[in-house]
Amino acid sequence: MSYKLVYDAKESLDVFNQALKQVQDRLIMVCPWVQKQIVDESTVQTIRNLLESRIQVNIGCGFTSEIPNPLSETKFYDLMTKWNYKGLQDIYTLEVEYKIYFQLKFIGTHEKYLICDDKFAMIGSHNFLSSKGKDNTKEIGIYTTDNNIIQELIEHYDNTQPIVVREKTCHEYMIEDCIDELSRNMPDYYSDYYSDYY
Repeated sequence: MSYKLVYDAKESLDVFNQALKQVQDRLIMVCPWVQKQIVDESTVQTIRNLLESRIQVNIGCGFTSEIPNPLSETKFYDLMTKWNYKGLQDIYTLEVEYKIYFQLKFIGTHEKYLICDDKFAMIGSHNFLSSKGKDNTKEIGIYTTDNNIIQELIEHYDNTQPIVVREKTCHEYMIEDCIDELSRNMPDYYSDYYSDYY
């Protein structure tokens, strides 16, 4: 096992990108905010590629006082217009498109950690899903391959209940309808991605 300090946004984002490249089974990412400057077109495509490869991607987010309860469709759309949640705009429908493999969970958090399979984990102060650190704010974290810590973090994420269950959007219902139609008319289209629906 190894431990290594992770300094500032650059090194934190290096670990984030390492996880996106090396994950083979499950990637867990927890951060209060999700911004487009990180979850940009390229990152969204990378996540889609992982899901297409049947790799689980779990995201826990949402600063407690900023998440409306109940989280209606209208309030959810309003939330995604705010600067610190705009990164959700291109990924929230993945819960419908890849229901078995993608999870977006609003947990009321200020934690920042990620877990890549049982290979490594990072815990730190940097908001790696929302900040590139262009203001040179000092950050620090730790990278570890310690399996005990990795397993404890996985259990911590899995046992963390959402503070709110959001209402499904019209857009997601439309995607579900399309998937349903395709699966009826194209039997070969039916796949593990959508098997949880039927």
